[in-house]
Amino acid sequence: MAYIDKKYGECNLIKEFASKINSFLKIEKRGPTITKEVLGSLAIFLAMVYVLSVNAVMLSYAGMNFGAVFAATALAAIVGIALNFILPRNKKLETEIK
Repeated sequence: MAYIDKKYGECNLIKEFASKINSFLKIEKRGPTITKEVLGSLAIFLAMVYVLSVNAVMLSYAGMNFGAVFAATALAAIVGIALNFILPRNKKLETEIK
């Protein structure tokens, strides 16, 4: 449950969320911190926004439908992300972390 910390006056909701993510994904055992992971994720998100728009614009100049190209690129990205999440992890890496 989120509450206001009387000493610092801040909400601990973010700290609790980061702690749950860290315990589930074992981020800090691999080396990076939560902050580095968030910044990396933000960079990847911004790159994907750029790729979606530029790819759709370039192919629309070639005569393809902008909306269809945008949707196809987004679906391809979603499938790729889902496969990376669903496929089993490297067992050697998992044993080194434990």
